[in-house]
Amino acid sequence: MKQLTALAICLFATGTIFAQNNTAKQKNTIAPKGASTHSGAKEKKIKGPGVDGFIRDGHRHAIDDVHAFIYGKDSSIAGSGFTDATGHYETNAVLPGVYSVKYVYPEAKYIMVTGVEIKKGLTPLNISLDPPAGDTTIAYTTLMPPPPEKKTATHSAKKK
Repeated sequence: MKQLTALAICLFATGTIFAQNNTAKQKNTIAPKGASTHSGAKEKKIKGPGVDGFIRDGHRHAIDDVHAFIYGKDSSIAGSGFTDATGHYETNAVLPGVYSVKYVYPEAKYIMVTGVEIKKGLTPLNISLDPPAGDTTIAYTTLMPPPPEKKTATHSAKKK
């Protein structure tokens, strides 16, 4: 009888822990565009600035369950999100500014992207790398170089 009671307590505790982890993950995950949530309601689009994109390996396969964290200048977490089965993620809204975005892979290794300027709307940030062998830091401009400067055309006046 004691063994049966101990087994019941263990099963209850394990179920509660997994339910809490799953609930926390669902609260921080934005459903893919057009997908419905468990409640049957459509997920609302972010109203403020944030980061979104896809995380894929070197063979362009989606990587599920990568945690994306937005860090402020004071190293506090300002926003977060998770990748879904398609590798898509979207963070919650943050104030415009310059941030670092840390991607923590299921293997507990991470890639830190520094100097991410978030303006209004969603800032695209796609990663197409194999999960790192060790913790890695990359500058945002390496992943998303700025557009080339526009050259001003000089027009010579035609004489008639």
